[in-house]
Amino acid sequence: RKSKHFAMVRRIRWRGAAVLAASSLCLSGLGTTWIGSRHTGVQNGDVRMVGLAASKKAAIEEAEKTLEEFKEMKKDYEKMRTRPQPRNGKRVGNEVWFDVKLSPPLGLALDTSVDGEAVGVSEVVEGGSAFEYNKNCLRQDAEEKRIWIQPGDRVLMVNGVKTKTTEEVVGVVSKMKEGEKVVLKLSRQARGPIQVVFPEPADPVVVRGSTKLVDAARAAGHEVIYRCEDGLCGSCWHVSELTGDIYQLCIETSTAASLPSKAASADFGEQIGGVVSALSGNNQWKPGESWDNTEPLRLRPCPEIYEKFMNPHLGKWQYNAGSYKVTRDDEDRLIYVENNVEGFLEPEDDDDPTNRWLKADLAEHGEIRIRLSKSLGISIDMESQYKPQGSDEWGEIRTAFKY
Repeated sequence: RKSKHFAMVRRIRWRGAAVLAASSLCLSGLGTTWIGSRHTGVQNGDVRMVGLAASKKAAIEEAEKTLEEFKEMKKDYEKMRTRPQPRNGKRVGNEVWFDVKLSPPLGLALDTSVDGEAVGVSEVVEGGSAFEYNKNCLRQDAEEKRIWIQPGDRVLMVNGVKTKTTEEVVGVVSKMKEGEKVVLKLSRQARGPIQVVFPEPADPVVVRGSTKLVDAARAAGHEVIYRCEDGLCGSCWHVSELTGDIYQLCIETSTAASLPSKAASADFGEQIGGVVSALSGNNQWKPGESWDNTEPLRLRPCPEIYEKFMNPHLGKWQYNAGSYKVTRDDEDRLIYVENNVEGFLEPEDDDDPTNRWLKADLAEHGEIRIRLSKSLGISIDMESQYKPQGSDEWGEIRTAFKY
């Protein structure tokens, strides 16, 4: 029974659909133990029941977590199927198959699996044709997008010959004539290692999806200044221009496979997305939906996004008679919005540096002006004045707080 259990665990790793079956099996076993112990008549049985009940609760929580991970995995696969031919590859089940043509020496370190049924790449060595091939693939201005070679890729064929061991690969290559090209058919697990690329002079690195990006940056030789531990100072903010996601490297959950727009709170994601949208000129920003290791995770520092995001005027404001919000458009202009009435906020007097009022024309409704004020607490307060159309005087100052 034990060997069957371990076999099932191994299948779970390779076949996501088996996760649910395994979760049910674990719950069934724990339930049987709990019922049996209830009638044993052992002293302190109530205490023992409490302990078993706690174990059952923990198992249920773990099963629910596994189920959520399975759902996320399924979403990723569904998203990946919308791109059946990523770069020069082809999706086959939960893998991507692709061909690479190289000249000897290849510069590939290979390893054979323990069972002798698969051979894979363990390292791409500098100086070989594979290393140069990768450099061309990972260039952002590359004319043709092709999948690069990375550790974890499996060698399926060499020059049309199926291979399962390092010796078989070497045997095929050694029979080639001088000047002939080596054609490798490789496969990559869809949720396998990820290529992370930071700006030069950092080196590209290949990491597991669970690797913290702070560790990936260190391994790549990418210098990051960390001034806080919660990501609020902005010094560690990096943006993925492929998805628009903002990664705060100092946060524990910031990993190579994570998508901050899915993990962050709705408000935070909405605000970040709006800023990225404004900077990119795209008013229809959508957060990343899944990660895909057929594309490199390119990250660059983004101080300009942090500066825009931390503009203290942005947000929702509550005052005693209602609420309003200050947002941006795709041209980076501040907009005042209240009760479906809106207007662009502009400095009231550009020539007077002491005048902190921002004023908006609300058409037939009149004008509104706002300015940041000193707060009595730890929050930011905003003052506003309204001038009805046809009036020459501003109304009373109202104070609002951000919520």
